[in-house]
Amino acid sequence: MQFLRETAVTGKNIATKMYHRPGWVLNHNTSIWRDAQPGGLVWLHFVLAMGGGWLCRHLWAHYQFTGDQKFLRDTAYPVNEGRGGIL
Repeated sequence: MQFLRETAVTGKNIATKMYHRPGWVLNHNTSIWRDAQPGGLVWLHFVLAMGGGWLCRHLWAHYQFTGDQKFLRDTAYPVNEGRGGIL
């Protein structure tokens, strides 16, 4: 969950600066340093910007399993919106 909170912040910079779009993205080469940009020699060939949406599915699954509304309010929704969330 912490990884998602942190990459939502770096991914927001990529969405804004690279794609000129709101929200956040997470590309396939994300590392432990929370990189969110595409990688490779020809960046256009390595774009897979849907990693964030795919990983956000885990936030919803966590809520469905636990029923934790505080988690939903303080973590899941803020991450989905690209605001990070409470640690």
